[in-house]
Amino acid sequence: MKFALCILIVVSCFGAGMVKALEFSYRHRQLREIHRSFKRLQTEIQYVRETLPILLERLAKEENGLLAAFYNDVCEGLKKGEKSFYECWDTSVSNIYSNSSLLKEDKEILRQLGQELGKSDLQGQKSAFERFFSRLEEQIKESEETKKKKGKMYQSLGFYGGILIALLLF
Repeated sequence: MKFALCILIVVSCFGAGMVKALEFSYRHRQLREIHRSFKRLQTEIQYVRETLPILLERLAKEENGLLAAFYNDVCEGLKKGEKSFYECWDTSVSNIYSNSSLLKEDKEILRQLGQELGKSDLQGQKSAFERFFSRLEEQIKESEETKKKKGKMYQSLGFYGGILIALLLF
């Protein structure tokens, strides 16, 4: 009976470490999805040359998960007509990504892109996207390193912590 309890403690602690490690993977995946989707938005702005609300509405239908919800939320805010584009964008970043794995810095990069979109000509928007992608790629690299280092650390801490608790109890 004691042995089974020890195994249960070790497995539970290891599971807790795995859950914490998964948060780092979720952030990395979300950043890569944002990068992919916003590359597409940039291409559509440059070559299709439709208005942002139309492009965002189309992307909302073609994406899934948080990105679709984000695009939908921006579109809904614009349809109400009570706020500017940036206010709708900023509100959507806060609403949709509030419980995500993204860090404050990640959300700030999204907010800054929203400030610059729609305010300038095509060349100005191109440079805004270049700055956005440069900063986002730095965040993606950092999230990959964090995922590797801290993910393994939390898994190990969970496992060895479980062994320590089991040894201390028995």
